[in-house]
Amino acid sequence: MIRIIDSELIRITVCTVCLIFTMVSISHSQDADNRPLVAVYPMKIPQNQIVADIIENNKLDLSIIVLKTEEGLRNSKKMRLFERAASGLSSVNQEQMRAACGNGSQTADGIECEKHFSGNAAATGQLSNVEFVIELEIMDLSIGEVVYRNIPEMPGKMRRSVASKLDLAVKVLDSTSGQIKFQSVIIANYTESGIALDKSDSNIDKHLIWNGLAVDAGKKAATSIIGAMN
Repeated sequence: MIRIIDSELIRITVCTVCLIFTMVSISHSQDADNRPLVAVYPMKIPQNQIVADIIENNKLDLSIIVLKTEEGLRNSKKMRLFERAASGLSSVNQEQMRAACGNGSQTADGIECEKHFSGNAAATGQLSNVEFVIELEIMDLSIGEVVYRNIPEMPGKMRRSVASKLDLAVKVLDSTSGQIKFQSVIIANYTESGIALDKSDSNIDKHLIWNGLAVDAGKKAATSIIGAMN
């Protein structure tokens, strides 16, 4: 009799523990599903004409800031991030078109197709809207003059450096009402340095400087947004 009671108690205990773990898992899953839906929109050419000219003349890639911001937001696991870049959405649309072909459609996006795909995954008409739109805009950009400093322990050589700064406006908008939920200007800094033999060596890699600025700006933008939406 004692053995029967003991085994019954063990069974009940095990079932209770399993139920608790299941409820906790469901709770965590629901919490994850309740995370805000956000999208970082592609950056536009700044309204500041001087900044716009620097970007255009040096062919600086604005998408680096967007990608680093998205990376920081995604890694935080505090929000669900959705694509808004035209290239990314184009790829999704193409996959949905292939799925439509696989599901027996005679045409996909007006193009006649054959069934080469099973149509098992990508359903059309189910792209998600987001609750919050994130806009980024460069307010100011400056790349300083080359500065030279003698290196006492290295006679005949100089340390060359270029300090740069970028002011980035960060704005979070409620996609339903258009209300500004958060707005701030973050300042990114980057200094490129190297060794030069004399002051005639004044060549600087503006793309290297830009990459450093863009990465710093994206990281700081993500941090500010995460802090504001917690």
